[in-house]
Amino acid sequence: VEHISLENLPDEEMPFAKETAEDSEENFKKNSEKFAKKEHDLNNLMSNLNNLIGK
Repeated sequence: VEHISLENLPDEEMPFAKETAEDSEENFKKNSEKFAKKEHDLNNLMSNLNNLIGK
């Protein structure tokens, strides 16, 4: 397996390097919303599991 360090890659191979502050904020907001939904769904699943096993 060949190892490639990020320092050796040209900028055009790292699209995230050109991300603007506005893009970064928007991506953070979207990721936060996705995380909150997944956390909510996980909590519901754990609650359902607890109900099934009688806790």
